[in-house]
Amino acid sequence: MNYVVQAMRLKFLTLALGCVFLGFSTSIYGDYPVSILELLLCLIGALSAHVAVNTINEYQDFTSGLDLKTSKTPFSGGSGAIVAEPSVLNRVKMVAIGALLLTIIIGLYLLTINSLWLGAYGVTGVAIIITYTRYINTQPLLCLLAPGVGFGALIVLGTHFVLTNTLNLTAILASIIALIVVSNLLLLNQFPDAEADKTVGRDHFVIRYGYQSAALIYGLLSIAAIVIVIISCVFEFFPMIALFTLMPLVVALYVFVALKNLVSSDGVKELNSQQFVEQGNLIPLLGLNVIVANVTPMLLALTLLISVY
Repeated sequence: MNYVVQAMRLKFLTLALGCVFLGFSTSIYGDYPVSILELLLCLIGALSAHVAVNTINEYQDFTSGLDLKTSKTPFSGGSGAIVAEPSVLNRVKMVAIGALLLTIIIGLYLLTINSLWLGAYGVTGVAIIITYTRYINTQPLLCLLAPGVGFGALIVLGTHFVLTNTLNLTAILASIIALIVVSNLLLLNQFPDAEADKTVGRDHFVIRYGYQSAALIYGLLSIAAIVIVIISCVFEFFPMIALFTLMPLVVALYVFVALKNLVSSDGVKELNSQQFVEQGNLIPLLGLNVIVANVTPMLLALTLLISVY
């Protein structure tokens, strides 16, 4: 059972928690009354969706043989649970199915007490969950944006929509920031996996366009998030205290500069992904990137709540 729990990657579920918290905060900031029951259902649905993504990914990466080829890091390459104990494969599959069904059931219930427009969020979310590992990872632009869409556009905006039955610019701008940092999270995590991913038919952004282009996109997205925060505060879509959200985004800029130097320096730009891991220079950047992705939506949510109370 420990291996099954390991395959769920519970320590990474804080990302879903932070995005629900952000959707809740934009609702409170907009002075909408919030149903505790609906908030709890959003939270359970988001967590079960994240578990479904994780366990489907674990199951399919093992059955494709990818997990036997990846260079594991604390932040990428899968949990290694099924590799360590192949007998849990079917149990992981059952967890994936159960988590997906729970997500769908919660979504259908919320649909009955909310606008039918909520169905668009649900259908898109289920499609991403089911197709991410085997299909979306073969489409560079889809793979770049899908994680951010799932957490930003769907969880943040979905939570806000469930709680308020409407959307506003504050929620949309907040969701875009979440979209950016989550897309950057998965983009950088593909660096140490690229060579192994290519062997099983994946064709994500790092594989198609290379490390240097991927590093540049990471930097451009980080700058875009910073600009959005500043503009949102200047035009009062966010309170001025939300400028504190720039702190983790500045860390993202540091990651970009370090990453750019790593992939462009002499003798490094031709390294394959396994050598990136063995060299060790990439690991601290992966860790900082995880912090950025988790802290940014949490900090933005807190600033929205603090400005209200």
